Amino acid sequence: MLARWVAGLALVAIGAVFLLGELGVVDEPGALVGAWWPLVFVAIGVGLLLEQRRLGTGPVVFLGLGVLLLVITTDVVAVGAAVVWPLVLIAVGAWLLLRPRGGGRETPSARGDVTAVFEDRTVRHPAGPFERAAVTSIFGDVDLDLRDTEPTEGMVVDLTVIFGDVDVTAPADWRVVMGASGVFADVEHRPPPAAAAAEAPLLEVRGFSVFGDVNVRQ
Repeated sequence: MLARWVAGLALVAIGAVFLLGELGVVDEPGALVGAWWPLVFVAIGVGLLLEQRRLGTGPVVFLGLGVLLLVITTDVVAVGAAVVWPLVLIAVGAWLLLRPRGGGRETPSARGDVTAVFEDRTVRHPAGPFERAAVTSIFGDVDLDLRDTEPTEGMVVDLTVIFGDVDVTAPADWRVVMGASGVFADVEHRPPPAAAAAEAPLLEVRGFSVFGDVNVRQ
């Protein structure tokens, strides 16, 4: 949920700046956005730090990259703007190559929340009632397996995927409703050969993916 709030607020702020520029309230809105856009990285880093309550890899990467880019774009350090995107690409590429890979299966928290930032996580939800799982993947991969769970009313998997991949495996006898959307992303549901009964348990998959893939299979 954190990444969705940050992305939404960032889009609202950028749109508001350009609107104020069209109304003549702000001079050179493009230059203003160009100078302060790294605050998005800083906001994500701070939010992850508060959410995880530890100085993990994800918060450090986003905070460090955001502060570095902010120093450059606001001309605190006299470095040409042409080096900004190469720095971003180098940082992202290095972490994609060096990020830790999940070796085994994990047990999620009671609420079923899973966060993967610059890492891979494989989570098999334990046996017992399942109600909701919030999955956040930022430059990471998440494999969520729900086949051991017991269905309840109003089951939801809420996704926030940014440059990541999420695979959700649900029981074959459940009904799945795909409410997730994507921007430059593949969002796919692979139903079982036989359609589930009308009274079968219902799982809703919702959220969004930006430059990422979401696959729900049964």
